[in-house]
Order: sequence, then structure tokens, then C-alpha cells
Amino acid sequence: MFGIFFIALAARMMSLHQIRDLGFMNHTISDGRVYEDCARAIASGQWACPREFVHAPLYAYFLAGLRFLAATKGIVADVLLIPRVTQLVLGAFSCLLLFRAMSRWFSARVGLVAALMLALYPPAIFFDLLIQKTSLGMFLVVALLGAMTLWRERPTVTRAILCGLLTGLLIHVQQTLLLATPIVPAFLWLGRRAPQTPQVPPRRVGKAAFGIAGAAAIALVLAPWVIRNRVVIGEWVLTTPNLGQNFAMGNDPSGRGTYQSLRLGRGSGEYEQREWTRAAERALGRSLSPSEVSDYYFDQAVERIRENPDGWAKLLARKVLMTLGAAEWMDAEDYYVYTEYSSVLRWLDRFFHFGVLLPLATIGVFLTIHRVRELWPLHLWVLATGMTLVVFVVFGRYRFPMIPVLIVFAAVGVLQLFAHLLRLRPSGVPKPSKHQMDAGFTAAIVLALVANLGSAKDRSASATGLANHAAALAATERLAEALRDARRAVTVDASSADAWLILADIQRRSGQLDEALASIDRAAALAPAEAAPRRARATVLIDAGRLDQAESFYRKALEMDDRDSLARAGLAGVLARTSRAIEAIPMFEQALAEEPEMVDGRVNYGNALLELGRADDAAAAYRAALAHDPRHEEAMINLAILEFNRGRPAEALEQLDALARHHKPGPPAQMLRLSALARLGRIDDAREDARALLDREPDRDDVRRMLRALDVAAARATSRPAP
Repeated sequence: MFGIFFIALAARMMSLHQIRDLGFMNHTISDGRVYEDCARAIASGQWACPREFVHAPLYAYFLAGLRFLAATKGIVADVLLIPRVTQLVLGAFSCLLLFRAMSRWFSARVGLVAALMLALYPPAIFFDLLIQKTSLGMFLVVALLGAMTLWRERPTVTRAILCGLLTGLLIHVQQTLLLATPIVPAFLWLGRRAPQTPQVPPRRVGKAAFGIAGAAAIALVLAPWVIRNRVVIGEWVLTTPNLGQNFAMGNDPSGRGTYQSLRLGRGSGEYEQREWTRAAERALGRSLSPSEVSDYYFDQAVERIRENPDGWAKLLARKVLMTLGAAEWMDAEDYYVYTEYSSVLRWLDRFFHFGVLLPLATIGVFLTIHRVRELWPLHLWVLATGMTLVVFVVFGRYRFPMIPVLIVFAAVGVLQLFAHLLRLRPSGVPKPSKHQMDAGFTAAIVLALVANLGSAKDRSASATGLANHAAALAATERLAEALRDARRAVTVDASSADAWLILADIQRRSGQLDEALASIDRAAALAPAEAAPRRARATVLIDAGRLDQAESFYRKALEMDDRDSLARAGLAGVLARTSRAIEAIPMFEQALAEEPEMVDGRVNYGNALLELGRADDAAAAYRAALAHDPRHEEAMINLAILEFNRGRPAEALEQLDALARHHKPGPPAQMLRLSALARLGRIDDAREDARALLDREPDRDDVRRMLRALDVAAARATSRPAP
């Protein structure tokens, strides 16, 4: 039994080792960044999460809990490695739970095969590796199946409550699963007990009591977040106030059925809610609450459906095919980028993906159709979770809650195939009739064709996935690798304006300014109505020292879109650099009020304040930037310089030590550290650091001069007479 656990854990640990060089390992994006920021806020005492947090909340508390445990145990490790390792263990434990549950619901052989399939299902390994809620959701789905199995064997109110509690927690991981919620109370009310178990409970407890207990437990778990929403955002909202946005994205007759952003370059999880809100408020001409924003987009989606019912019907058909397809539709991190780094994922994906799982599960469903009165909750679970994709948007992670159940039926199908080939009778699966066999194999062949023929072109790294990975690599200063993936992205899809802008930014950071301007021209041609290419051009022009032209393009960007806070902050930065800091300050403040997490804007705001002699306000701006991004290099350096210059070497040294934990310090930071140590009277430490620098870089004349000065200071301290 524990062999299953170790097989699953080994596959996951090997994959984790193989993706160690992946850009996402040290830099989260989109929803992962949102959850990381929220977990940091919770761990620092903001228990209710920030007001702007509109995601399913449980995963944020999961991450915060891991941070708290690591801190209390004195564990010093990468804050992104701890949750990944924890998720790998939970993923392996899920395989063990599935074995225990399905051995009782079907047979030990079915349970064993199902557990091994989940252990080696490559998308399951992939989701366990992400800083994303899907892994926790899979564990809760399998735990729910286990709780339902316990209730079947011995129905009690306590076990019914356990089923309800797990369902409520699952909703807090993926709110679209509200569509599947009624299945659990219905199962507890109408479900059949396992045939070998005694009649429990006594007659005085009606069957409805189980359903009521389960529903009450679900409500109990949801209640705290409902209260939080009332207190924090001022509205009674059951889960998260973005149902309308998700419905609108997935039901636009002119859309693709998957994620789409409102503005170029603003589709990431950090920005999307703000963009949806601004667009709705502009359309209605007034401020809106989160629920009013959701209602606006829901009404807009319904209106578009009424205007184009044929287009909507075609979109629904497309989403059904996408749901049944073999491809793993990405959100922010692309499964197929991960397979390029992990041979474990790559080889498993060749033989075992959704296009293989679905036909096998179909065979299993037909072979167990005689047990429909027992298995209907499993059938409904697959249909309901599939419906969440068709009703909302298609993501691989939205499809994942159905995977454990499909794997169980696929295990039945695998056993039957082996039995058919070897002319054996599989244990735990009654011999099927010829009609069952014919129907099952026919349906499996049809679904195999549907799943695989249309999805072959989508089973490779996408332009968006490559561009996102390039951005993550660039964020960790791996510019050569970032350029490689960004160029691949525009090769895969030359019509992606987002990919061209990401390539342009990396080219700018690499000093390839002419190439960056050419890439921006491509993006502007693809998105002529968007402000983002103008803003990007202004950023490149700043690096080229052409500040007048940069100012002009920032102003053009704001003329095209006066909501563009990045353009406003960029323009303020140009004003500050051209001796107009007084004019820049209100523009910075407006931009930061609109977009508080704009870290670069906060740093430039601090620089402008410092130019005006407002040192305390500048320090506060730098610290605010670090509160949003504790690894921001420029914020740490600027704050260290500021603190040193105003006679606080200890505070300066604290920032320099933090800088060294996340970045390789450059010469200015190295020299400042030596000066701070000397100012604190730690002459010997400063001399030791200076010698170490010279050992690594013997041509550093600045360090050599500093070491001579430190030697003189040390000699004076030694020769000074004692008082």
C-alpha cells in the first residue's frame, strides 16, 4: 500500500529536481503572485485578506499557514520551495487515499490501478509543482471521495458532516464547483449504502437527516468568508464577487472560450479585477461595488448572447470539444513548457494524457452501468465539473476536479482490456455482456478521436506560455534565456501583441534598444488602439536618453487611455528626471492610488521625494515598494543609501543583507556595505569582506583603496591608548 505513496512521491520529487532551472521556480506570476502576496499579508497579521483579493481564499491561508509553521520551527528555506514540497507530499498521499476509497467502492485491484494511474498522471504531477490552488483542490476531491466511501460503509451524521465540511473547503479552493455542490447532500440523502454493511442508523434517524447535516456543514464552512465579505467589501457575497466576469469571458460569441483580458498587457491576476472594475465604472459613469461589477458583466454577457445566439451556440460546441480534448489549456503557466524541462513529465505525457484517460474511463463507465444506482454520484460529479468549463471558461485546472473520478473508471477499463486480451476475468468487475462491451468500445473509440484529432496542434508550448516564462526568467536576471523563449513565442504566434511586447522589454533590458523598438512596432501594428505599445516605446526611449521623445509617447499613451496608471507613473518619472519633481509628485500619487502594487512607480516616487528633500517620505515610499515586492533590488539599494546618508548605518546594513539574500550585489552595494560596517565600528568585518572581494575581483581599485583606509583605521584603533 505504501509503495503507491513512494512511487507517486518519487515521480514528483524527480520532476521537481528536473525543473529546478525553470524561471517560475523563483518568480510567481498572475494568480500565483496574488496568492503569494495575500499569504504574506495574512502572515503579517492581515487575517481577512486585502479588500482587492477576489480569488478563492483557502489556498492563500494554506500558504500563510506554511509560512507560519516554517517560522515557528526556525526553518530557513525558499518560501516557494516549502509549499511545492508540501504539495508533492499531499499529491502522493492523495494516491494512497484514492486506493483506500476505491478498494472499498469497487475492488482492491481497481483501487490499486487507480492509485497508480493518479501517481503517474503527468498533469497531476504538474499541478503539484505549481504555486497554485489546483493541487490542494485535488487532495480535497480525493478526501471527499474517501469520506463518501466511509459514509457508504457506515452512515452516521458525523460522517455526513465530514462530507459537507470537505465540500465547503473545496468550494473555497475553486468557486465554480458550487455547480457540483448539490451532489453531496443528494448523495447523503438518496445514496445507497455498501451492500456488505449493516443497517445504520436506527430508524429514528431519517435519511433526510444525513443530507441536512451535509448541507449544514457546507454552509458552516462558507459562512466565515461570507462574513468577511460583508465586513471587508461591504456586501453579502457567498464566495467571490467575480462570477459575472468569468461568465462574460467564457460566453462572448466572438471569444475563444478561454481566458481573455480587457487590455493589452493587463491580463495577469494582479491587474484583472481592477481592469474589469474600471471598464464597468467608465461604462456606467459611477463607482461600483464588487457585486455591481459582477452583475454588469453578467448582464453584458447575456445581452451579447441574445444578440448572437448562433455564435454563442458555436462557442459552446467549441468549449465542449476543448473540455474533451487531450490538450491541457493553460492559465498562466504552460504545462507544455514544464514538459520541456522535465523528462518525467515529457515521457509520461507521450503515453498517458487526457486523450488516453477519457476513452479508458468511458469503457469503465459502460462496464459498470449496472451499478448506476450506487455510482450515480460519481457520474454526476464528472458531468457537473465538466459543466463548469462549458458554463464559464476552459482551463486545464478547471477540468482537474473530475480527474480522480475519471481515473477510477479508467482503472476499470484498463483491467477489462487486460482481461479481454489475456482472456481473464478481472477481479471486482463482473463479466460484461456483449452489448456492454460493444457499446463501451464504440463510445471509447469515438471519444478517442474527438479528444486527440482536434487537439494535436495544441499539445505543445504556446506563445503565451513561452512569453510568460520569458518574463519570469527576465525577472530573475536570466536575460539570455529569456530572449530565447521570447523569440520562440513570437515564432509560434507572430500575431500575439503581448508576446512582442514581452520580447521588446527583454531586448531593452539586454541593451538591444533598436531591436526593442522594432518589436514594439510589430505590437503596435497588431494592436493599434492600445496604449501599451506607446508606453513601451517611451520606456525604451528613456534608456536611450531621449527623454523629450519619451515624454511625448507617455502623453500619447494617456491620450489613448487615461486609465493607464503605468503611463502616468512613467510620465511622472520623466518629469522628475528633468527637474520637474514638484509637477511629478501629484502624478505619482494619482498613479499609485489607482495601482498600489506598482513597485517601480513607488521607487521612482521615492526618488522624486528625495530630490525635494523629503527624506522621511522617500524612505516610506521605498519601504512601501518592498512591502509589495520584498526582493526589489532598486528599492533595497536606494533605501540603504538613504539610511546611510542620514546616519543610520545599521538600517542600511539590514537592507544590504536583504539584498545579498536575493541578488548578487553590484559594486555600489558592495562599497556601501564596507562603509556601513566601518561606520558601525566593525572594522575587522569590513577588512575581511574587502579582502574577500579582492580575492574574487583582484582588479577592483576602489576596494583596494577602501582596504587601505580600513587598515589605517584599524591601526589607529590599536595604537590608541586605553582611557
